Amino acid sequence: MEYLKKYEEINLKDFCYIYPNGGCAEILVRILKDKYNGVDFIGIDDREEQSSFKNNVEAIKESQKYVLLMGGDVYEECKERCKSAKVNYIDGREYVAFVLAQEILKLSAGGGAEFRLLEDGKILHILENPWIRHYYFFYDLFAYYCPKNALEELRECVVDYCKATQREIEKCGYSFRLENGIFFDFAPHILEIYSNLLQDIKVGWYFGSMEYYNKNKAQIPKGNILIAPWVIADYFINYKVVLKLSGGLPLLNPQKRKLVGLGHSLAEAFALAPKSIKQKNINQYAFYYFFPFSYYCSMDRESSKAFLSIFNQVGLEVGLCECGSPRLDYKNLEKISYKTLVEQYLFIPRLMKAEELIEAIRFLLNKGKKVMFRPHPALKNYIEYMGSDNPYKALEEFRGHSNFSFDLSEKISTQLLLQSIVISDNSSVTYSTPFSVCKPIIIYANPKKEFDLRVKNFGISFVNAKLHRVALNLEEFKQQALKLEEDLKNNGEEIIRDLKEYKKEQIYHLENSAKYLAKFLEDLLKAF
Repeated sequence: MEYLKKYEEINLKDFCYIYPNGGCAEILVRILKDKYNGVDFIGIDDREEQSSFKNNVEAIKESQKYVLLMGGDVYEECKERCKSAKVNYIDGREYVAFVLAQEILKLSAGGGAEFRLLEDGKILHILENPWIRHYYFFYDLFAYYCPKNALEELRECVVDYCKATQREIEKCGYSFRLENGIFFDFAPHILEIYSNLLQDIKVGWYFGSMEYYNKNKAQIPKGNILIAPWVIADYFINYKVVLKLSGGLPLLNPQKRKLVGLGHSLAEAFALAPKSIKQKNINQYAFYYFFPFSYYCSMDRESSKAFLSIFNQVGLEVGLCECGSPRLDYKNLEKISYKTLVEQYLFIPRLMKAEELIEAIRFLLNKGKKVMFRPHPALKNYIEYMGSDNPYKALEEFRGHSNFSFDLSEKISTQLLLQSIVISDNSSVTYSTPFSVCKPIIIYANPKKEFDLRVKNFGISFVNAKLHRVALNLEEFKQQALKLEEDLKNNGEEIIRDLKEYKKEQIYHLENSAKYLAKFLEDLLKAF
């Protein structure tokens, strides 16, 4: 490590300061606590006078302890304050990258990851390590903010870890030669793509956990299986053509392959548009998110425009595969009787906190409406990782109300969506639901750094007027909620008809996307 070796002499003792506190810093402190057991991390928060930098600067100087600068967009401002005050400070983001690199190199020296070869080598199961899990959460957030030199040196250490693991696996007779075939991230709708492939094509399958594999193994057709932590899985995928279900993965495998991104969400093309952060940071994240891919799949004409705008602005040569949406086609396999009457309001927030939704829920209940709340599955891993309290505790006050309920089913049903007016924020349901049930949803989101619908990065808006009704505050939500219900009651058939026509006009290869994408992947393999 050339760039990060400047931190070799840094050793945190007794206590240090975290500036600013909260937000991004929570992930970094979580990682440091596993390295420095017994060190206190004192938060500096300029939002509160008592814990502000100004109020504590003399104590910081007197202590001669380090201030770890953890900011994203506010990093430079915090650095200038520390510099002017002549306190000891370091780039906390880089320092955590250094800590991770050190710990991961130790794992490499010990032979890398634990693994199992099952079913005569058909299944390679690479087990998760706590430091690799830390790397996942670090990379997921700090691909926006961490200096590129630090990110790259950390990535190289992870590659070394994977190489050490590979050497141990090869001792068991397993081969990592590049296979002339197509590798898939498993999901039920991907089986539709597989079913349209020529039968003689070699295939492989990726699962993020043994639990997910065991749940779905009865559906899995022929092919080798890789079960591994998502953040290192790329290194062990040794097929010429790879279809990935999400962007943002660190590129670890040095072999020449064609990676095609299908995306984890119908909203993928628009997800970066409403982030209210500095342009250089959003550009850096967009670059890392799409850089690994040769092609990215586009659902419709609006998605194509959005992707091209992003790729052009950040200087990426990523081709478009205008295939439509196999996920949407899969959802629409079941016969749907579109409904205009509303039985309940269904909240599926991803970003809005329960405390911010209380008054909206109370308003609907006071109007005699039924309300259902569905916890977003994206929060589950983060809550477990951080050891956080139940984020929905504030909603317990409604549990005894006859018109309020939680939907805790594993998978949201189409029938429930048909019966509901859906309220969400930056969840994928903002796009999947209107296209699936041909009914607009309400995006209720107070403007925040992570999601501000007034912002249009890359010249893109997250909002589609055909699909969305927008509320940026409680009063707007009250108006939009009742108006949408009234519109569906009076003009529901027309709304449904318009959205069905919009789908036909806008979405590529509707009902035939899996067939189109299968042919696209076959052609890539033939041309390899």
